[in-house]
Amino acid sequence: MRSKNRLSRRALLGGLAGVGGAAVLSAVLPTHRALSALPNNPDVVIIGAGMAGLAAAKALMADGFEVVVVEARNRIGGRAYAPSDAFGLPFDHGCAWLHSADENPVTEIAENFGFEFFDDSDPEWWLYRDGEEGSEDDYDDAENAYGRLGRAIEDAADEGYDVSSAEFQPSGWPGELAASLEGPMEAGVDLKDLSTADVASQIGTGVEWLVPGGLGNVVARFGDGVPVSLQTAVSSVEWGGTGVTVRTDKGDIQAEAVLVTASTGVLGAGMIGFTPDLPDWKQQAIADVPMGLLDKIALRLKRNILEAEPTTHLSQVRSAGVFNGWLLNTFDANLAVGFVGGSDAWALEQEGEAAMHAFGVQVLKEMFGNDIEAELEPASVITRWGADPLAMGAYSASKPGRNKSRRKLAKPVGDRVFFAGEACIPKWATQVSGAYLSGLEAAEDIAEIIG
Repeated sequence: MRSKNRLSRRALLGGLAGVGGAAVLSAVLPTHRALSALPNNPDVVIIGAGMAGLAAAKALMADGFEVVVVEARNRIGGRAYAPSDAFGLPFDHGCAWLHSADENPVTEIAENFGFEFFDDSDPEWWLYRDGEEGSEDDYDDAENAYGRLGRAIEDAADEGYDVSSAEFQPSGWPGELAASLEGPMEAGVDLKDLSTADVASQIGTGVEWLVPGGLGNVVARFGDGVPVSLQTAVSSVEWGGTGVTVRTDKGDIQAEAVLVTASTGVLGAGMIGFTPDLPDWKQQAIADVPMGLLDKIALRLKRNILEAEPTTHLSQVRSAGVFNGWLLNTFDANLAVGFVGGSDAWALEQEGEAAMHAFGVQVLKEMFGNDIEAELEPASVITRWGADPLAMGAYSASKPGRNKSRRKLAKPVGDRVFFAGEACIPKWATQVSGAYLSGLEAAEDIAEIIG
C-alpha cells in the first residue's frame, strides 16, 4: 500500500497550482523591473510571468539575451499567489506544497530566500462519514482501498497501459473515497478522466513540506530583477516569417522568438490567436492535456475549538454528494481550509462565491455541529481557478491514452514559438517545480536555436 506518505502527497487534500480574488501581495513583494513602456525588438518575448516564464527569463538574461515578459495580471506569479490581506498571514490561493521536497528543485530556491518549512509528510488524519467520525474499521478500509487503487494504477502503467484509472476502482464506499482521493483531490479530475500513465509518471517520494511564508511568495521573490510589463494582455502571435510579432493591448513587439507559458486551458480556449494557426499536432497536444480543477474554501475560527493538531488532514464522505477534504488548524493559526475538486468543483464554481462559502460552512456544521458557525471569523478566501480567464483551471491532467502529449506540448513550432509550463514536464506535472524546470528547458532550446 502507498501508505500515509503516499496519501499525504496531495491525495488527501490537494496541492493547488490554482486563482483567488484580487488582493495585494504580502510584504514579500518582488522587485521585478515593472516596465512603463514596451521595449523595441528584444531577442525574446515571454508571455506570462508565472514560474515558467520567470525561470526562462532569468536563464536567458544570464546568457546575454534581451528579454521582456508580458503579463496580463497586475502581479507576477500566475497560479502561485499568497497574499496576506484576508487572514493577516500569507495564504496560498494556488500551489502550497513542495511535493517530494527532498528532490524538488524549488526547495533550494525557498531555502536560499530564508523561507521556513512545515513538515507535512506524516500528518494527523481524521475521517468522517456523513457527519460522524469513522470507526477503526472505516480507517483501515479507507487506507486499504486507496492502497489497492494506487497499486493497480501503477501496475497498469508499468505494463504499458495508459487507460482510465476508473477501471481499477475498488467497490463500495471505501472505493468511492479512494476514487475521490486519487482523482478530484489529487489530480483535479474525476477518476474516469485520469490517465494511469499520468499518475505513474509523477514523482512521489513521500517528503511533503508546506511553506508558512507562502509558496506564492517564494515565486514572487524569485522574480526579482526580471523585466515585466504588467497588465499587458496578448491577443495574438504572428510567427510565419523570420521572427515573431506579439500583439498586445499596449502595442506590438517584434522579436526573434516568443515563449508561451499560458495554461492549456487558455490555449485550448483560443484566448491567444496564432497566425498562421498552430499545426494540428500541437493543437491536439493542447486538447489532450486539459486543465483540472481544485478549489479552496478557507475559513478562520476564533480559537482551536476542535483541538486539532497543527495542519490536521480530514476527509469527509457525504452520501449527499460532493466529497471534500480539509486542513484543520493550518500552521497552528485556526484556519480550516476546505478543498473541492473535479466535476464537483466545476459545478460549485457555477453557483458563485457565496454558495461556495455556504457549502464550506455547511459541511463543517455537519461534522462538528451548528455551534461552530458562531466560532467563524468574517474573513474567508474562496478560490475559483476555473472562472479565472487567465488560468481556466488549477493544473493540467492528461486524458487517458494521451499522456505522451505532455512532451509534445514542450516542442517548439517553426523554431520561433516555444512553450513551457507545468503541463510540459511529466515527472513534475501539476507543480510549480514542473513550471520551473520547463522554463529552464525552454530557455536552453531558445538559446541553442536563436543564439
